[in-house]
Amino acid sequence: MDSAQVWDRIISRLAVAEMELQLTKGRWFRAYVEKGELTVDNIVKKYPKYDINSKRHIDYKEFEAVCSRYDRWAKGERGIRRKLRDGGCFNVSYVLALIGYARQEGLDATRE
Repeated sequence: MDSAQVWDRIISRLAVAEMELQLTKGRWFRAYVEKGELTVDNIVKKYPKYDINSKRHIDYKEFEAVCSRYDRWAKGERGIRRKLRDGGCFNVSYVLALIGYARQEGLDATRE
């Protein structure tokens, strides 16, 4: 999967309208573009919600690191999240949910 292409398509989609997405453990969050940055935050309506203390901004570098390991994670390889967190990626769950959404919607047109 081409990380840059998926990133651009997610950013384009979120620039038009924010989305509410579900984490793998069932909690919800919202994602949107604010001042050109991919941002995740608390949702208002759905439960169970994930309590995010403050807005989080996700940059392309972090997105790319998670995206490059997404397929291995999706196939059940253990330790992927920990390796990413140890490498400085602190928004792994949100990025995995965004990539999952992109896959579901066909935004990752280059997938194999």
